[in-house]
Amino acid sequence: MILSMPRMIVEQHEATREVVEAIPLSELRWSLLAIGIMDPLNPKQGVFELLDKPHHHDLLVKATSPPGWEKTWLGSVPLIGPYLNWLYVGLVIYRTKYEDVADFLAEDLESGSEEWVGKKVGVKQKSKKDV
Repeated sequence: MILSMPRMIVEQHEATREVVEAIPLSELRWSLLAIGIMDPLNPKQGVFELLDKPHHHDLLVKATSPPGWEKTWLGSVPLIGPYLNWLYVGLVIYRTKYEDVADFLAEDLESGSEEWVGKKVGVKQKSKKDV
């Protein structure tokens, strides 16, 4: 799956990963959060509009690889199928809401969990297929 990603898309993320992974966790407790596309919960709101109250996020979260990766029929198209599948999944299926990502981050910081420290973390909105 990762091998099927277009190289130009991967290069920037790999460079960031190399820089961050070189920092010892004793100096900086880091995680790299990989998010596809984020949209506001309410399309009419501004990106930075505050919520009245927190709400529970509905995200699948997984370290080191994308959670709930799907293979679609696009992957079977000769020659370009893996790229088409990656683009479709990355642009259509891996959408999240700003508010859900903020809630996930706040929940993780508040819990003091070590689960995601020093890892690449992927998130996506849960779908019927993921339940």
